[in-house]
Amino acid sequence: MEKRMIVECKDIYRLPPSPAVDEAWDRITRVNLISVTEDEIRKLGKDPSLAIHSPESWWSESWGDGYMGQIDVFHQIHCLNMLRQGLITNYNYYWGKKYGLTPPVQFGMHLNHCLGTILENLMCHADVDIVTFNWREGQGEPFPDFEVKKQCRDFEAIIQWQQERKLNDTIERWKALEKPVDANQRKMTPGLADIDPLGDGEIDGVRVLRLDDVPEDCRSGTLA
Repeated sequence: MEKRMIVECKDIYRLPPSPAVDEAWDRITRVNLISVTEDEIRKLGKDPSLAIHSPESWWSESWGDGYMGQIDVFHQIHCLNMLRQGLITNYNYYWGKKYGLTPPVQFGMHLNHCLGTILENLMCHADVDIVTFNWREGQGEPFPDFEVKKQCRDFEAIIQWQQERKLNDTIERWKALEKPVDANQRKMTPGLADIDPLGDGEIDGVRVLRLDDVPEDCRSGTLA
């Protein structure tokens, strides 16, 4: 009899690319705009004058008249999904027809941004649960027991909460937004499609973060 691996629901995210796998990932990576009040902006430790207030045409009973926001975990999972799609085993399925073997520099910058985002969050929420070891059939060395007991947030409840506060027709409304001429602006985050008109450190007109741009204590691995 043919032996088949038992696949649990959580395992679908690790399966090779397919429409079913993409549908599962799409459900947990759907980043929707939600309405955030001025008081909530302040509780986040941010300046409401720098946050984008939603246009009056967006106001409704469900949306209110709040500021634009999104739940960070969906951006983080989006980034994880981007790295998954960029794996050498998955690249051709997702990007081969579009980019061939020479994707644009922005593609690599997006992946590097995602790598940094995930690393930052893993280090910020550093999980100090203990992984023990077992003897396993067919294994001659101690094998890590990754079945760590955890108390988790209800992710389905988070999806539902976002669904209840989301802005309908997000993509269309996002594309229709125009920056006001008197907008209160912040400087662009270094490394995120930072256009350098002088051409110094550019590839195809896009500034690339180089090792020389990184502080010495970071490069030496002795970050305090």
